[in-house]
Amino acid sequence: MDQGIAALAGAGIGVVGSLGTAGLAYLAAGRQARDRGRIEHAQKLREERRAAYRLFQQAAEPIDDALHRVGFGAVDGPARSFLLTSRNLRLSEQEISDAVRELRKLLIEIQLNGPDAAAAAAQEVYVCGRILNDEFRLLVERIRRAPWRGRAAEDKERRDLAFHEARATFDAGRDAFTRFSRSVVEDHGLEERRPRPGRP
Repeated sequence: MDQGIAALAGAGIGVVGSLGTAGLAYLAAGRQARDRGRIEHAQKLREERRAAYRLFQQAAEPIDDALHRVGFGAVDGPARSFLLTSRNLRLSEQEISDAVRELRKLLIEIQLNGPDAAAAAAQEVYVCGRILNDEFRLLVERIRRAPWRGRAAEDKERRDLAFHEARATFDAGRDAFTRFSRSVVEDHGLEERRPRPGRP
């Protein structure tokens, strides 16, 4: 009888051990699946962010091209006045305006993909692009005016200074966005640090 009870007890312990092992394996597999899902989601988010950031930066490139077309950037002096043709001014004006509209569209994608700091940096680039667009239009208007209808030299200097400040601010905003977007894409944590319930 003692042997029968011992056999039953041994079998019971074996069943409990097997159930315990199966339960632990089930919990471990569930955690592993959640971790894998979280990592895959973070990698997908990182790729979406990378694509959105790249498209946003590419959308700003036509602004540089348009400004170089009319001699702002690399050319100064008499050669610059040669580039200020009516056709070049019109093309540049349209190209800058189109680029700013495209930045606005792509800003929404960055706002959706986050993080908030990237959206704020992109918003700054967009706003600076709008200001640069406005200053360029004013500059073009001044260039197109007949010399006898022109204003004083102080007005010319003020407009030129406002345009160059707008361009410098736009370039600085783009540089800041580039640095920030690179840090987000290179983040090895792959996702924003958000507090989880029950965890600090």
